[in-house]
Amino acid sequence: MVNPGAFHGARKAFLMGEKEAYSQAVDEGYAAECIAKIQRRFFKRFPIDLPDEAEPTAEELAKVDDDEIEPDFPEPERDKMSQQEYEAALDVLEERRKKLVFKKGIKRWLAYQYQKDHDVDPKTSGAHNPYRALLFKLTGQQFVRPRAKTACNVWRKTKRAEIEEKVKAKAIETSIGRKGLAALRDRIAKDMFNQLPAEERRRWVIVADQESRKALTIWENEVNSPASTAPEDRQRCILGLVRFIQPVLDLVCEATGWKASFTAGGPEPAHGGRLNIISIHSGKTSGDVALDFGALEREGIRKFFIPMYGRFLKR
Repeated sequence: MVNPGAFHGARKAFLMGEKEAYSQAVDEGYAAECIAKIQRRFFKRFPIDLPDEAEPTAEELAKVDDDEIEPDFPEPERDKMSQQEYEAALDVLEERRKKLVFKKGIKRWLAYQYQKDHDVDPKTSGAHNPYRALLFKLTGQQFVRPRAKTACNVWRKTKRAEIEEKVKAKAIETSIGRKGLAALRDRIAKDMFNQLPAEERRRWVIVADQESRKALTIWENEVNSPASTAPEDRQRCILGLVRFIQPVLDLVCEATGWKASFTAGGPEPAHGGRLNIISIHSGKTSGDVALDFGALEREGIRKFFIPMYGRFLKR
């Protein structure tokens, strides 16, 4: 698998030159289209059969035509081919398989660079889904009701260091492996909590009950209340729009055999109320680097559709 440090020389220089375009694409909501275009341009300059240590000459790079349509390669049909033709077709498929691995590597490299430049923690990115309540209203599928918190669990969050110190000591003493650490940690936390004075344990019961009631109130409001109009909540929904709509479009395309696009726009709180337009697409062209409508017709969309839709939003 390609890791963030796997690109060197001209390959790295090319990708470094695409960072600004990718960053803008993430901010404006068309990252998928941008990645596909970068991947397509990358392979035109650095074919998959070009050894890693080899680099194209300036003359070869000058001949690259980014607008040239790539051929589509169907699955080989063994009974309709000679042995030589079949083996050649298998070689083509193997090349495509390698290219898919590199496509994932390019995507990871771009995401890593963006996270590094913008100090984004991938563990927390997208953790809050503002569309849970909408999904519940659309499908009737309940999302998880918050569980009542126990006094011990609330207390142990304030004593992580002390608990972990005892866990490490006990694990060494009893030769407990990594798989047994979770159960050991729970047992030690419960033992420590039970050793607290009764009055202190009762106080933690009250705290746990208060936190449970608060979490339940928030959950009920998400289910039953209308969408918030607070600027920060609307901005959170705008940021989650692609994540919510993309699977819907993908299912539409799968069910109909069609291609689908979604466009939305309006004032964005994070940018002082300035108009922003987001387009989401599903369904792609043929070829090794498949492109959806937004990626293939990006210039036309920017030149004709965006101004037209922008005029509509201003009315």
